[in-house]
Amino acid sequence: ASAPPPPPLAPAPRIDLSLEDRIALLDLQHLYGHVLDRGLWARIGDVFSEDAVFDPSNVGLPALLGLAEIREKLIPLEEWAGPKRCHHSTNAVILSASADRATMLSKYLCSSEGSAVSYGEYEDDVVRTPQGWRIARRTTFRRATGVPLPEGGGGFTIDWDALLAAAPPRPAMVAAPPPLPLTADDRLAIEETLARYGHMFDHYLTDAMDLVFTTDAVFDPTNVGLTRVEGLAALRDKFFHVDADHPQDHQRAHHTTNVTVLAATPESATVLSKYVVRHERAAVAFGEYEDDLVRTAAGWRIARRKTFRRALGIDDGQSNRFEVDAAGRRICAPAPTAAQA
Repeated sequence: ASAPPPPPLAPAPRIDLSLEDRIALLDLQHLYGHVLDRGLWARIGDVFSEDAVFDPSNVGLPALLGLAEIREKLIPLEEWAGPKRCHHSTNAVILSASADRATMLSKYLCSSEGSAVSYGEYEDDVVRTPQGWRIARRTTFRRATGVPLPEGGGGFTIDWDALLAAAPPRPAMVAAPPPLPLTADDRLAIEETLARYGHMFDHYLTDAMDLVFTTDAVFDPTNVGLTRVEGLAALRDKFFHVDADHPQDHQRAHHTTNVTVLAATPESATVLSKYVVRHERAAVAFGEYEDDLVRTAAGWRIARRKTFRRALGIDDGQSNRFEVDAAGRRICAPAPTAAQA
């Protein structure tokens, strides 16, 4: 009742880019997180231009000038930070574009050791090069962090000399992978298949499983403590079993980000993506999916999915994270007490 009238929406800018260009720009955002988390350092030149500027001064790090310096300092910084990190890129939008330049805004969510979760934004100037679209300037802005900063607002303090002295040799740059033999329609269909998974899983839409998996699909979550299963029947039995007496134990939300096609033929694709999963009560996990997809008569479907957990961002100590019995069937947690609720 007391709110001021909302401002009128500004007209949307004219974006004169092909669908293939728009997908390529999104690929830049997605690939960056995988390069950092998986150590795909040979592909960092697929993200940044030779004369790129990476400016994280807003979060307490010095600006890096040129691809050589980005490789020299960003890579050992990420290796020093440890493997339990997961960078997610979301909400990517193209603010303006011409035939050879674009300005983009995106958000990031980064989990790290313990319960640290940072949230922020990237502002990117992107240019078209002979090798494809590359980030020419990236500016980082932190919006929120999950752990208190040191008193006085100090950020990171990096001893570059000591860090570089202890760093392993930098990997050599290699040629970019060949162009993928997939159409824009294929790319969007693959993204949609991976997106359906979260909706199907969270709402227990067991009748829709064939919209995501092949009939003989293999699901391998052994890395996160679950049993490897084969086929839709086993998936329904072991992962979609719901205890009707304790429905509160099934409050989950699966988010898929950073969908990146690593390799493809006209009939198959290897895809890497990231997940954020809110489990029962207050547990939040961060990780990755490795998927082998195949083209079927009904469309693109997952033939094999492997799950890797990278970090557990928040845990109240009460969550039942996928305990299974000897047969691999999910064990439901007991109902919470009044005090826990």
